[in-house]
Amino acid sequence: MGEPALYFGVLLSLAGLIILIGHDLRPLAWLSLPGGIVLVVIAGAILQHGLTRSPAMWAIAYGTIGIAGILVPVSFRIPPLRLIAAVLLVVGAAIFAIGAVGAYLEHPGPDNFGQWRPLPLRSWVGFRSAG
Repeated sequence: MGEPALYFGVLLSLAGLIILIGHDLRPLAWLSLPGGIVLVVIAGAILQHGLTRSPAMWAIAYGTIGIAGILVPVSFRIPPLRLIAAVLLVVGAAIFAIGAVGAYLEHPGPDNFGQWRPLPLRSWVGFRSAG
């Protein structure tokens, strides 16, 4: 799940530089469209394959941010979409914040670290953990 973070991290870093230089952000905004599509696909995969302990929560998080990413370039021409995109980003960011706190508290625990398996691996009888 780090690839979308890397993609949008680079995109936001470029946006910061463009704002600093004083250029128009509209051409860069179109780069959020493919990233948004990828996030919506990831949201569907999370739901379909049960890839986290809370698939619905994370699918909503990825889906809302993905839909916002899709709306961003269009919102330059249709201003009411800006508010919708902003609300979706806030909802997605809030879910990520709540989920991150839970992950930081749960993952390092001695009973949990390295024990969780995605749904496809849980049903595979031949799977054995290393170590």
